Amino acid sequence: MRPRNDGKFSRIAEEKLGPAEVFFHRVHEAFSGGSAILCVSARIAGPLDIQLVKQSCRRLWERHPLLRARISTRQDGPYFILDVPFNRIPVHSVFELGKTDIRTFVEREISSAFEKDRPLWKVLLVTDKVKLDKHYLIVCTHRSISDPFCTVSLVREILAGCVNMLSGTAAEGSLLPLCPNFEHITASIPGPLFPGGAPGRKDGDEPAGRVPCAPVPVHKRYTRIRKHTVEPSRLKELKALCSSEKATMRGAIAAATVAALQKQFQDGFSVEIETPLTVRKLGGFTIGEDEMRSLAYDARIRSRGIADRAGFWKFARDYETALLAAALPVDWPGDDPETVGSPGLPLSCSLVYMDEIGRIPKSPFVIENFLLVQGLRSADKLIFISAMPVKDSMPITFAYVSPMLEEAWVDRFVKNFVQIIEKAIK
Repeated sequence: MRPRNDGKFSRIAEEKLGPAEVFFHRVHEAFSGGSAILCVSARIAGPLDIQLVKQSCRRLWERHPLLRARISTRQDGPYFILDVPFNRIPVHSVFELGKTDIRTFVEREISSAFEKDRPLWKVLLVTDKVKLDKHYLIVCTHRSISDPFCTVSLVREILAGCVNMLSGTAAEGSLLPLCPNFEHITASIPGPLFPGGAPGRKDGDEPAGRVPCAPVPVHKRYTRIRKHTVEPSRLKELKALCSSEKATMRGAIAAATVAALQKQFQDGFSVEIETPLTVRKLGGFTIGEDEMRSLAYDARIRSRGIADRAGFWKFARDYETALLAAALPVDWPGDDPETVGSPGLPLSCSLVYMDEIGRIPKSPFVIENFLLVQGLRSADKLIFISAMPVKDSMPITFAYVSPMLEEAWVDRFVKNFVQIIEKAIK
């Protein structure tokens, strides 16, 4: 298999996984999913049904080669084999009476690994049995074919396909290329992505410590989630405050995360925050907007203590600068995924902030909520936080691994986080 002269891949049957994809594949196999699974849930109002969703998913399956992929291991390593028929893709529906918290469905999906040698994505439509125009669309993807940005966009693409079919718009007939893996992309960029390294972590620094906790077998670990919503009036105030302080929303959420952890541990500590950034947004390099993967990597920033309100906003301002200076990780953990599952929980967390997803023109569907979660059965993060403005409010999702983290610990952290956000606004 060779790329065409324009750098795109033609219609192919297979593609060898790069080191990043291999890493997530091995994590998935060793930890029944873990950080190799991403899950997005969207609360939707409108005339959505499973047949419409299936038709839209089929169009995407025809357009995106990676949605036809499975992983097969050969003597020289794992390969994507792009031969999965659409009738093998899990696109299912279920009715519920409105009494079940949607988090129950999400927690179940994020804790269910993909079957070996099967499709690397799945879709579940949950419809309220009483209010038939109220739905939850849950989409899970394997991290080897997707990333947080792409998985959220995939949900929007499914809904956009439903809109097109309802309006009678013709389906796109051209086949999208298979997006090269992360290593192909970064190798094609002359020079380092971000010269200078990450100011938040100096050479010789000791890695962040670990939180002692009882060892729990992988098969008894589950990803659990909590949620808080910043209401429209408070979000408006927070955005205005960020603007006046010359900070970003992502920086403010990062500062709240550090301050909440600082309050949680009450001791001197150093926590590492991993924030996905997308190559798609890098200046001077463009990946087509209709390609499957955004190719996100984690920028790792070492935190500093926050002593007062002025320190909070200074951290928020500095955080974005630190992200843009963060060096791209070169080496992946290697062949042994057990390095991810060392005793205790690392003093590191993931933070994903996404701008509001653009509205779908002439759509009969109203997206009321977005929830993004990463599986944590590999226990490679203390907590996973995601935030995304939707309809003038901002849902914030907290994911953690149970029972390794006690419920009381998580309750206290979420309470501290919410109080710090509220105090920042006042």
